[in-house]
Amino acid sequence: MNKKNTVISIIVLTLFAIWIYDGIEPTDNGKPLTISLSANYPPFSFVDDENKHAGLLVDLWTLFAEENQLETQFLFLDQWDDTLTAVNDGRADIHGGLLFSPLRDKTLDFGPDVSPLETSLFVHNSISGSLSSFHEQNIAVVRGGMEEEFLRKHHPESRIIFFDNNTDLIRTAIAFTTKPNASPEPNSEPSSVPSTNAENSFNAFVADYPVALYLLHINDAKNLFSARETLYKSALKSAVNENDEKRLNILQSGFSALPTSKTDPVFQKWFRTESIKEEVIPSWLLWVILGSFLVLVVAFLITHIFLLRKQLLIKTDSLMRANKLLSEQSRRDPLTGALNRRAFMESIPALVSSAQRNNYDLAFCVIDLDYFKAINTDYTHLGGDCVLTHFVKLVQEEIRDYDVFARIGGEEFFLLCPDSNVIQAREILQRIQTKLRNTPPKFENNTINVTFSAGLTHCDFIDTSNKKPKSLKPEFSPTYERADKALFTAKEIGRNQIVIAPTTAPKE
Repeated sequence: MNKKNTVISIIVLTLFAIWIYDGIEPTDNGKPLTISLSANYPPFSFVDDENKHAGLLVDLWTLFAEENQLETQFLFLDQWDDTLTAVNDGRADIHGGLLFSPLRDKTLDFGPDVSPLETSLFVHNSISGSLSSFHEQNIAVVRGGMEEEFLRKHHPESRIIFFDNNTDLIRTAIAFTTKPNASPEPNSEPSSVPSTNAENSFNAFVADYPVALYLLHINDAKNLFSARETLYKSALKSAVNENDEKRLNILQSGFSALPTSKTDPVFQKWFRTESIKEEVIPSWLLWVILGSFLVLVVAFLITHIFLLRKQLLIKTDSLMRANKLLSEQSRRDPLTGALNRRAFMESIPALVSSAQRNNYDLAFCVIDLDYFKAINTDYTHLGGDCVLTHFVKLVQEEIRDYDVFARIGGEEFFLLCPDSNVIQAREILQRIQTKLRNTPPKFENNTINVTFSAGLTHCDFIDTSNKKPKSLKPEFSPTYERADKALFTAKEIGRNQIVIAPTTAPKE
């Protein structure tokens, strides 16, 4: 009985082991899994300089085999269409990486994602525009790829130039740019590369982004083309022949067992962030951005300087106006607005110099309002201020523009009359007397009758020593003293008088 139970246990365990082994066995009759890949799809799959299989997909499938203890081999084919046909006709068990499409789904069963992918429109850097602007121009794609299917579905008006693989496509694009009349390279098959003539020339192509970047880089042409527009984003998937559930289960369980700690280094090896950043923005665009930035900086500085200069000019003008106003106010009598003593004395040198150069007379008057203290007593100081302002206004209306009139203090005034002798100056004073008599000042409905007395003399600032009338005496005192004595005389003889001082030194 024990032997019978032992035999039964052995048989059960054997059948279970056979079932388990059959569930993970990747081959028929002990053969390794054959993975179909393109030989011209760098950096995903390609043949390197040492004639070895290389690329992201090669490293991922090698890791897949190691982690799942499976035996695999690669079938590298030059033309993309052949990689699909190989799975359909049984030469390969698995397609190592392709994009899903409804057309492919009719003959293949798709497994897990292998690698993320985006496809872009690449345009020569000398040309602007997006895909919509190339509907009347040639666009190159790989025959049988998703790029062709995308253009036929979404842009049926596109004029498509076909290539069998990306390597030939990129090399021909570079040849058109550097040698417009070039022929295909010697190692290119005549049937796989279109003739490089004007009819087949192109300045744009659609390709998977990492593939185009890699091929442009290794051909030293990364500055000729740039990714202008991302057309679609998807993922490279694994795939088996239709209804091959056994191998599809192997793919699903096998990829789920791959740890990210081992797959991430593979992606980092082939998709370097710095290289992608280098190619996303074409070099000419960086110069345009830099140039635009510099223009903006210069424009900002110029505008800032202009505004600062404008503000400075405004403030300078305001300051000059304020200084001019202060200067003018310092030269004016605050009550009447007439010039003050300081302003009057400052004007004398220029007037005397002009009289000397042009040999004309210069008359000087001292004027004093009569009985002004009595006016202040009878009408208060406000009444006196009214008389002073009225008198100054009346004098300014009668004298000439170039005559100099100033209030010296209290009720005393100076008048300097260029190009006038004492007789002509007396006529001016007489007109003022007449006008003051006819239009007396009024204060609080009271008419204030006011008169003035004046002493008049000629200015003798010319130094007559040695009979050389060339220099000016520094003192104003002699002229003022004569005029002041004449004023005193006018007061003595009854006021409201104009007295001309005696001549002491005739003019030469």
